[in-house]
Amino acid sequence: MRILNAYSIGKKVNEIKEDNLIGSVHSVFNKVINLDIEGDLYSITAKNVPKTPYSISLPLSDLTKLNIFEDQASLLDESKLKIGKSLSCDIKDASIWSPKSKENTVEIMQSEKSLSGSINNYGKPSGMKPILDLFGETTSEDNIFSKKARMILKKLLSDNLNKKTVLEETSKLVGLGPGLTPSGDDLLCGVLATLFLLRLPDEANYASQSISNHILKVGQKQTNSISNSFLKHYSCGMIDETFDNLMIALENNSEPQLDEAVEKICSFGHSSGTDLAIGVLFAINLKEKLVW
Repeated sequence: MRILNAYSIGKKVNEIKEDNLIGSVHSVFNKVINLDIEGDLYSITAKNVPKTPYSISLPLSDLTKLNIFEDQASLLDESKLKIGKSLSCDIKDASIWSPKSKENTVEIMQSEKSLSGSINNYGKPSGMKPILDLFGETTSEDNIFSKKARMILKKLLSDNLNKKTVLEETSKLVGLGPGLTPSGDDLLCGVLATLFLLRLPDEANYASQSISNHILKVGQKQTNSISNSFLKHYSCGMIDETFDNLMIALENNSEPQLDEAVEKICSFGHSSGTDLAIGVLFAINLKEKLVW
């Protein structure tokens, strides 16, 4: 059995650790091991993976060396996480990470043009990057998924939106694209988290919640369990640290800080970080139209 000390745990891990919860290994990857604990996904993450409220961060670069496999039993208590006979992880002295950005508090001080330009500079060319031309950028050529997303976003950026159109069109993005977290889902995570965190008038908050509830319902049937878990977490502001830093940078009137935050989030995943950032940009443009 490998014995390790976690250097950080998320606030959600800290909230449940005294309940002595039994779970199981959901999935295993090089940098992340997902645990199913009472129907929600928590993660063990390698070093340099962004912290989240649901993660336990370990000082390893490759988690496959732990010889953990799917369906192994896990036990989380106030002092440690145990996974079968493979891992005993001490969490007593780990720091607790929580997003600084809170519900209905974020006020955008940076220009949309600064954000779109930075995403265009640092974003990875796959995924949804080609739709940056909707925001005035000259960018990479369309792929089959960005082409479909462009049609959807054009409708959503038009004037005189109504609730029926918004719900129908956003649901078409759920599960759009290949991989464990399809590009459409990553973009929606950015949208839902941003709308949750922005300081919005009551009417727009009501509309935002309607969109979130609808997407989560559609996600149960239209995408995979990992991506659906991300949608659930981001929709209530349970964001990772790169997303949190982007929100903080958007509140501050500092171009270098924004540029650094965009570079970091865009470096994440095959295109996931880029798609998340584009979701933020889209939500900032959409918020003025959420009056039903």
